[in-house]
Amino acid sequence: MIYRHSSLSLVALCAAALGLSGCANFSADGGMTFVKAEAGGELGKDVVKIRTEDDAAATRARVDALLTKPFSDETAVQIALLNNRMLQAAYADLGLSEAQMVEASLPPSPTISLGRMVTTGTLEIERNILQNVLGLLTLPRRKEIAEAKFQQAKVRAVEATLKIAADARRAYFRAVAANRTVAFLEEARTAAEAVSDLAKKLGETGAMTKLEQAREHAFTADVNGQLALARLRQRSEREKLIRALGLWGKQTAFKLPADLKPLPKAPRIYKDIETEAVKRRVDLELARQDLEIMAKQHGLTRATRWIDVLEVRVMRNTEWSNSTHYSLDPGPPPTLETETERERERWRGIELEFRIPIFDFGEARTRAVEQQYMGAVHRLIARAIDIRSEAREAYGSY
Repeated sequence: MIYRHSSLSLVALCAAALGLSGCANFSADGGMTFVKAEAGGELGKDVVKIRTEDDAAATRARVDALLTKPFSDETAVQIALLNNRMLQAAYADLGLSEAQMVEASLPPSPTISLGRMVTTGTLEIERNILQNVLGLLTLPRRKEIAEAKFQQAKVRAVEATLKIAADARRAYFRAVAANRTVAFLEEARTAAEAVSDLAKKLGETGAMTKLEQAREHAFTADVNGQLALARLRQRSEREKLIRALGLWGKQTAFKLPADLKPLPKAPRIYKDIETEAVKRRVDLELARQDLEIMAKQHGLTRATRWIDVLEVRVMRNTEWSNSTHYSLDPGPPPTLETETERERERWRGIELEFRIPIFDFGEARTRAVEQQYMGAVHRLIARAIDIRSEAREAYGSY
């Protein structure tokens, strides 16, 4: 539909869009304050995001200093939080989510088009400005959804931090345990070889039968086989620790302690381990936020059910023409006197374009979002049930 209106300004709609836009600014920390408070506070460690070359150099120097100190599981966790590149990639994803939030908080940009047509002595120019009105009307709800997704990205960064810390601690314990196993089997091999040699000498004197000698020799061979497998596992566990800490080059020459810390005298007692797990599990919080985002998206879909496209186009058509005047003095040829240019506005108006889903009146989109929401509800309940079971299993094993 085209309406002609003589007083409509070409920039009125753009000014309205700017008036609807809120203050969408980037935060100073990119969401890292939340991550440091939640994950860093839980672990008691420093959480750092590497943004510049200076940050990278400072982090590298700090990691090198930690590697020169006596190694422990706490040292391993701190090195991983500083040096693991997959964790830094997760922090970069957090910054990307903030950029997407800021972009979603801005009104849709207008589309400007220019048309030019030239005829003899006439230049015709047509200007169009197209604005997505539906995007302007739904801007507050879209901004709210984007902010919820950014908050969820913060929680995901916390989850990634806790996971990297747990992986580093686990890799440290397994690497040290693998070293201790190798040391034990080396002692066992030395003893077994001594017994095997003694059995051989006793067999030569007739004090030990061939069958008894064979048993001792077989035991020695079995210990050697276990030692070979233990050494292989020792190298594998050390490489896993190196990967968890993000080390390479000369940094991989660190030394691990000879043995693990002694076990506590008594295990910790948790009266309600299930409730504790449900309160503190980050993946359950992510499932809750998924449900909240689904609810907001469901409301937006229902609000735009009847009209899913609404655009306004402002148009103006202007004509330029040249007029040439010749002198009236007698005698050929006529001489050029003056040349003038004239501008004339031919017409201006607006065009309103909208799309109505006449075949199902938005029922398919609404039904799809409803099913997604119900799926999120069931996944949240299932995750809570699994977390309770995992907590009981882990505590029983502990």
